[in-house]
Amino acid sequence: MTIKFVVYKLVDFCGDPHWTELNSLGNDALFLGDNHSISVVASDFVGCQPNSIYLCDDCDDFYDHGGPNDIGVFNLQDGCVRRHYTLAHSQRLMPPPIWISPTFL
Repeated sequence: MTIKFVVYKLVDFCGDPHWTELNSLGNDALFLGDNHSISVVASDFVGCQPNSIYLCDDCDDFYDHGGPNDIGVFNLQDGCVRRHYTLAHSQRLMPPPIWISPTFL
């Protein structure tokens, strides 16, 4: 289970690229997954939490017999990961989750 994230931004200052740690995503939200990852303006989507990272465990190489269980939202402000969706027992044998992007992104 994911317990935290450290977020970095690649900054290129006068031809000297380096990574800088970010403490906030502001009004943005990141959606991370194996099929693809995207960044959105959270206020453009009802219910989307700003300054958050949505994650889905879609790496079935590491599943135990319980199936995917790492589906959550990490809030950068308080540093907590909360389950976004809890699978019912009957859903534990389903394929790994993926993000589906609206066509207007």
